[in-house]
Amino acid sequence: EEAVEIAKIAVACPSAKAGNACDRSFLDPYTLGSALAAQEKAEEALAQYEACIAMNSNYLPAYEQAIQLTQAQGNHARALELCQAAIALHPKSSIIRTQAFVMADLKQETEAPEAL
Repeated sequence: EEAVEIAKIAVACPSAKAGNACDRSFLDPYTLGSALAAQEKAEEALAQYEACIAMNSNYLPAYEQAIQLTQAQGNHARALELCQAAIALHPKSSIIRTQAFVMADLKQETEAPEAL
């Protein structure tokens, strides 16, 4: 609980909107999302990971966590969208493998092997 409260304060901090090249404020919603996920508050955690992605669309860990949560919720179409966005930025083997599993969940088995 304390970690969530601290992270919420960081997210609300006005300096988080500095917008400079060294700005790391996108990590605040990621941290809050991780704290919420640890408390099994998946919807709230997902909203924070997506806020992190909106702030820095190049931050792969936020995609990985959002993919995991959306897939666990059964929202395979959204998980696939997140996989494709992450792969476009970082063609990382673990994300490509996850995309193949999501495609299989969406009954796109014939296309899944091509994703690998």
